[in-house]
Amino acid sequence: MPRIAELLINHDPTRAKPWWISVSPKLSDTGKRQKRFFSSKEKAEGEVQRLKIRKERFGTAAKLLTPADEQQAEAALRLLREANLNVQLSVVVGEYIQRIKDRNASKTLGFVWDSYLKVPRKKPLGRPYLTSMRFAKDKLSSLHDMLVADITTEQIENCLMGLASSYQEATLTRVKAVLNYALEKRWLTQNPASACDFVHVTKTSDVEIYTIDQIRTLLTTTAELYPDLVPTVAIMAFAGVRPDVEDGEITKLEWEHIILKDRQKRIELPARITKTARLRTIKIRPPLVSWLEWHISTNGSVEGLVSPYRGTGLRNRLRNIFKKANLDRVQDGLRHSFASYLVPIDGKESVSLELGHQGSLEVMDKHYRRSVTRSVANKFWKLTAPVIEKSKKRKVIPFSMAA
Repeated sequence: MPRIAELLINHDPTRAKPWWISVSPKLSDTGKRQKRFFSSKEKAEGEVQRLKIRKERFGTAAKLLTPADEQQAEAALRLLREANLNVQLSVVVGEYIQRIKDRNASKTLGFVWDSYLKVPRKKPLGRPYLTSMRFAKDKLSSLHDMLVADITTEQIENCLMGLASSYQEATLTRVKAVLNYALEKRWLTQNPASACDFVHVTKTSDVEIYTIDQIRTLLTTTAELYPDLVPTVAIMAFAGVRPDVEDGEITKLEWEHIILKDRQKRIELPARITKTARLRTIKIRPPLVSWLEWHISTNGSVEGLVSPYRGTGLRNRLRNIFKKANLDRVQDGLRHSFASYLVPIDGKESVSLELGHQGSLEVMDKHYRRSVTRSVANKFWKLTAPVIEKSKKRKVIPFSMAA
């Protein structure tokens, strides 16, 4: 009989299947020497012939493939053909190996998030941004221990489900930023947050502002509840200083930045406290002059920070003021009111400079102001503070309007 390596047909008449062959480890299914038994010599010869053909077909490559390997390769190729995929099996295996390598190189979401916040930056992250990052991280708490390479789009969507659309959009922006950082560090090959599908906020074309009567009520209520906050609210209303209670310009403004003694009364915001990191000058107009003088006449402090509160302290007091005044708070409402009532008087370009707005005038028109007639604007800029008699300091008399 022909011999293939150490393959021989043997006969043992004492067995039920007397014909057998000894298969070497290189040819066996198990990778170990194996005996196979047959009921007839013809069947034994058929198996030898199969192995001979395999040897001739694959040559030295047959040393790498056991019969079990051949069966798996055949099954894999069958799956590819059934899926109508004309691709080499080696390519499929290569891509799988790469995925394993990528996953082994990945990091947990919690680690990636903390690493992103520790990246050195030219300008430190502001408190509002860090607050929003903490909020976003908390919403994804169930994914903190997962490798970012394993996180799916659906899992992110589930974590953010139920949030108001504006919060969904803002939170998703933070998540994308963190995972884009993971992409840069090669801890991730594709950002799953990029495929998240939420209903985005559609902003109305009309910017919400306060009416003249509402601002009058707001200021008089502030004077009644928290007299020390009058300059803060007046400056937001009549100078358009950025109002964020955590890290906004209003919380960093100092009395030394307010110039009342010069002929050109003004607020000079130094670059270190402005959002754009540029010096900005804002003209102090009659309504603001009157409220600052009201504050001074009631023995209010004119040293250090203009706002005696920030963060939760300022937020809670403003909430109480709006509640007592029976007014709904509008996001950036005072800043937008300032822009809306000033454009008819001084023009868009001048207002843009005082706002510290870096975008186009078209953007300012769309997002910062509402159309107001010149006659209404003139009434706004004639609002003055109540007059305080020297013998009645700290007592607020009814709001008046200058002629």
